This record gives sequence, C-alpha cells and structure tokens, in this order.
Amino acid sequence: MAAVPQTKTSDLYSRLLTGDVQALARAITLIDNEQAEFADLLCSLKDKPRRAPVIGFTGAPGAGKSTLINAYISACRRTGRSIAVVSVDPSSPVTGGAILGDRLRMTEHINDAGVYIRSIATRGHLGGLCRSIEMIVRVIDAAGWDLIVLETVGTGQSEIEVASIADIKIVVNAPGMGDAIQAMKAGVLEIANILVVNKADLPHAGQTTRELRAMQKLRSGSAADIAVIETVATDQSGITELSAAIDRLVACNDQTN
Repeated sequence: MAAVPQTKTSDLYSRLLTGDVQALARAITLIDNEQAEFADLLCSLKDKPRRAPVIGFTGAPGAGKSTLINAYISACRRTGRSIAVVSVDPSSPVTGGAILGDRLRMTEHINDAGVYIRSIATRGHLGGLCRSIEMIVRVIDAAGWDLIVLETVGTGQSEIEVASIADIKIVVNAPGMGDAIQAMKAGVLEIANILVVNKADLPHAGQTTRELRAMQKLRSGSAADIAVIETVATDQSGITELSAAIDRLVACNDQTN
C-alpha cells in the first residue's frame, strides 16, 4: 500500500483556523513529537494574539482533578461555550506515551462536538506539565475554542509550571491534606487564584477548608481574598460556585488586558 502523503503545513494551518478538529489533532501531534513541520506551523502562528482564557487545574494525586474538570466541562457546555482540555498524564514506562487515566474520567463528553480532550505525556518533563504545552495552547487557541483547560499531573509543592502558562490557576485539595503547618508551606498553594476542597462530603473536609482559609488570613493584599470553594465533583455540588468564580476572574482579566 502506498504511503499517505503528509499534510502540507500551509494547508494544515488553514484548516486549523477553521476549527477543523482533525487538523488540531494533527498539529498537536506534530508539536508533541517535534516533527519536521512543527517549526513552520509555529512560525505561522507567531503573530496571532491569544484569545481564549487558559484555566489550569493542579493539585496532589487523588484530589479528584479529572472528575472536577469533567463537572466543569458540563457547566461550561450548559452556557454554550466550547472547551478544549489538555490532560497531562504520567508517561508510560514502556511506550513513553500518556497512560490516559485522567482522560477516561471525561468520556461522557466524547461525542460532544463542543468539547475537545487530549492527553499528553510528560515524557519525563518536570513541573507538572509537558515541554510542549505552551505551543499546544497556541494551536488550540488558533482553532477557536472558547476556553482552554490544562490538567497537570499529580503535583507536589514545587511543581508550579502551570503558573506561567495558565491565566487562572485552580489548586485542588483533598480532605485531610495535612495539618495547618503543611497548609501554610510555600509552593503550589501560593500560585492559586482559587482554592478548591474537593470530595467535601468526606471526613475532615471542613477542617481542610478552615486550614486553607486560615492560611489566607495570614497573607496580605490580593492573596488574602482568594476564594476557598468546597465541591463534590461526582454530584456537581459546588460546581456552580466554582464556575462563577472562574468567570469573575476571566472577566477581570479581560478588563485588565
């Protein structure tokens, strides 16, 4: 069987600008694999200003980030907004690709044309994201999606690369995250625009919320006003409040820019 010729960069770029999902998938693959055409594609995008807000969800493993994002997708779609999600997963030790564990929790949206979900492997990159994430965000934005969501791998306190990529940073915490001293440590908690206590129906959720709010009181300026929101992503509890808080920050950023 004859080999299928590769799509030319100019044609790919034109299709990308029309919102062609296949072109977007191809463009992300070119970038993530650093294939020959990706530099030409990025050159075509270099003068195109970014439009879509980027919302980063980060936090420790087991906090329920994927399930929370799944619930947030539903809230966005109820308002008619399209949403693209890049879920950065740990790399498979065998293939080097993404294990796809996070993406599997969002399968209810798989047939929705207004939702695009892509898993990307870290490939050993530190910081909670992947090396190509900034370029991937640029091509998603060029394709015309209303919102872009990034999900980091399960992070520790020092893995804060999302702070330099996302416009709005949401740090997801699980009940029983540790004592008050742990909650006040510098690191990932300090990058948050919104703090979420997910699985708020579990024991110790109230204590975790109080610790986070106490941490905020010790800070000065805008950091002291960061919302702490309790959610139960599996039944949509708190998702309306979370979505409204994100929208307020998006509107504030739009007025500033």
